[in-house]
Order: sequence, then structure tokens, then C-alpha cells
Amino acid sequence: MALINNAGGSLTSAVLLTLLAWGVRWLRAELNRKRQEDEKGRVASRRSLGRFSARLSPVALRMLVETGPYPHLVISVRSAGSHDALPAELRGALRLPESKVAAVLGSASAWAEAFQGVPYPPPHFMLVFVGDREEEEVRAAAAAASCGFQRTMVLEGGLQALGGGSTQLPQPQADLHFIGRDALAVLLGMAPEVLHVPPVTLVDVRRSDERALYGAIKGAAHIPVDQLASALALPPEQFFVQYSFAKPAPDDLVVFSCRTNTRAGWAAQVARDAGLQRCLVLRQGVYGWRLDPAVKPYRGYRLQDVPPEAEPFSVEPLNAEAGRRELASLHIPVM
Repeated sequence: MALINNAGGSLTSAVLLTLLAWGVRWLRAELNRKRQEDEKGRVASRRSLGRFSARLSPVALRMLVETGPYPHLVISVRSAGSHDALPAELRGALRLPESKVAAVLGSASAWAEAFQGVPYPPPHFMLVFVGDREEEEVRAAAAAASCGFQRTMVLEGGLQALGGGSTQLPQPQADLHFIGRDALAVLLGMAPEVLHVPPVTLVDVRRSDERALYGAIKGAAHIPVDQLASALALPPEQFFVQYSFAKPAPDDLVVFSCRTNTRAGWAAQVARDAGLQRCLVLRQGVYGWRLDPAVKPYRGYRLQDVPPEAEPFSVEPLNAEAGRRELASLHIPVM
């Protein structure tokens, strides 16, 4: 049979090329659609886990339990078939099967029936879910978020990431590094005789009500400690929109402060887990700042308590020389 030709070659070749081009376009469209669906899924998943949900390293979880920087409950959602004991630091965790999380957290009466004597957690509490696998923790966290709990945390990698039969959560590999009041004041430009200081980001991790009632160190950015882990997981553009300052880079010098130093210490660990390598904690906290009459010392109080009166104090002079010596010991050059 004679082959039909056209000016560009055989008709069969033209059809094949057309089909191939169509196939490439279709494949590209499908890949693009899949990427968009995956991105929507990630956004939806994040929303379903709560606005301030995040993953906690085993070290951060240990510090949370041992130092109590924020009101929290640890809930074990391990299946009944799990035979390994929980790490020692988590022996006080409440036990709640993943399948019952929504029902129990959905009403105070169901909670009271499941956990007699344990008060029903208020919405601002941090709920930390631990399970053998991170996947079951995430499902439990999503169920809690559906009940209105926005601070749902999961243990990074689940308990299986610690190794079978692990009896303890790991300790921090290095001690926290502190910075004193005078040294921070020098970094913040409060010593006029010091002409050059490296850039520093001071992050106040107290609640908004504390800052409003008792003042904040001039120049301090603000991220409440319960939001820090989720904040550091944001892309830089979204971080800036939400917190009004640039997201710190891994090599940036960052100082965390709170009323004393408990919350700031945990914040420094969370930040190190997120990749920030130069984190310091204000040793005296704002309670011991006393360099500014607008920053008042006060007794600690819970969110639901009546705020205490600020304590009387006298403004103290800055010891710039002591600050410079401390900065030298921290290998932070000033001129």
C-alpha cells in the first residue's frame, strides 16, 4: 500500500509527534496539579494540627517536662500492644488511645470520666502527644485541634526514634549559654563609649499581657514561648508578616528573655533544634533588668490569675566595663 506523504514527512510521523507533544503537555499539567495539591495538603495539614503546632525534639520535650516553661499536658497515645515502658521523664503522662482523643477532649464531662481528678485543660494549654510513631501522634494532634486546642505538639520521630526500650529522654548536649544584663545592654547600644557592636536580635518570649503591664526592654522583638517552635518552622516571608521582624538566620546572634530565665532557656533549646547556632539567655530576665524605669519587676502569675502589682525598684547604673569583659569571654567582639 502506498504511503501517504506530506511536505514535512510521513503522516504517521506527524501523528506520532503530535501525540508525543500532547503527552508531554499532559504530563506537565499533571505534575503541576499534583504539586499544587501537595502544597494545599501541607497547608491544610498544618491548619488541621492547630495554628501553633510543631514538632519537639526529645531534648526539648525533656526540658518542657522538667522545667515547666509553659502549662502543658503530655498524653501518650500508644496502642495497647506497646510493651516498652515510657521514658522515665514521661511516666506521668496521661494515657489516651488515639481513637478516643477527639471524644475525650471534646467535652469536659468526657474528660472527667476518663481522667478523674485531672482538671480539663483550658484552650491555651500545650498538649504534647507521644506515641510509638510520629504518624499516630500527628493524628491525635489533629483530633485535639478539632476540639479547639491550637498548641498541639508531637515528639519528633515518635518514641521509636529513641530506640526500643529507651529508659530516658536524652539530655542537652551542651549547657545553655547565658548573658548578663550589662553585656546585653552594651550589645543594644546603651553604652555610648562602645562605638561598634555586632548585630543582635533580642526576643522576648513572655505573654503579651506581661509586656503590656510591666514593659519590655527597648528594641526587643516578641514571640510568646508557646509559639516559638511553630514560628521557626515558617518560611521567612510568612515569619516577617506574622511577627514583624526578620527571621533569624542560623549564624545570627539571638538572645532570649523572659521574666526570669526559665522560658527563655527552653526557647533557646527550641531555637537550637531549629538550626540557630548562636543562642543566649538573659541571665537576670526582665525582673533583674533595672536599667529602665519603664521595665518593672513583678511576681510571676498565671494567665487566669489577677496580675500582681509591680514591685518597687530603683534604676541602677550600667556597668559597661563589666559588660565588655563578659562579651569578651563569650567571644563577642565590641569596639
